[in-house]
Amino acid sequence: MLTRPTSTRRNAGKALIALAATVALPLTASWATRYVDIAQPASPVPATKAAAPMSIAALTPASLMAAPAVAAAPVAAPRENKDGSVTLPGGMKLDKGSSAFFANDNVLLNGKVKRLDQLTPAERSRLRAIIAESQRDLARERAELPGELADLRREADRARSGEMRKEMLADREDLRRDLAEVDSEVAQLRKNGEDPEKIKAEIRASLREAESIDIEKQIREALEAANPDKIQAELIAAEQQMSRLLSRLDELDRR
Repeated sequence: MLTRPTSTRRNAGKALIALAATVALPLTASWATRYVDIAQPASPVPATKAAAPMSIAALTPASLMAAPAVAAAPVAAPRENKDGSVTLPGGMKLDKGSSAFFANDNVLLNGKVKRLDQLTPAERSRLRAIIAESQRDLARERAELPGELADLRREADRARSGEMRKEMLADREDLRRDLAEVDSEVAQLRKNGEDPEKIKAEIRASLREAESIDIEKQIREALEAANPDKIQAELIAAEQQMSRLLSRLDELDRR
């Protein structure tokens, strides 16, 4: 399934449905578009004919990847919410105005999941525009890929050397030291018109956030992400998926 974020979410630095929060790696911060592979409900088919869903989710967590749909294990359908958002299988939520393209030719537009042949001419036109924008994003991402891969390799090297772990632990210690310094400078801070309790609350919040990070998980993900063959394959799959959707729209328009 291909998904595109709303402008609000993109401007907030979340390239796609909060993946930046779940995959803290350089690539997530710089790619303009993110693609997620989640299977849609399918009609029961023999296991021998079940095809694996396209893998077009660069650096998508394994927990978000869906297995092929078979008769014994149907996949839940997306849930349309009253506020216009849609909750996907696995719990991810797409904001109102987001768009998604599923492997079974269903699409998400205007908070509704429809088959391509159910779209109005206006909706088909809008879908074409969204796909065209996604294709431009992919072309830009492909051009930027060498630099992104270099960043990923550097992060992997930092993970292997222990530098990443050392840096994260040092961040926590710096925050603890800052907290102690505030306690020792309460009088001066108040004299300067600052609120020591407010400053300490902000530092404590940052410290809780730093301590909540699973350092070992971050290291594993940094090592797994530096896989140029996988990233190239996922880009190709995304490009092919959009070309297939356009071909399907052309076929419907000719009817």
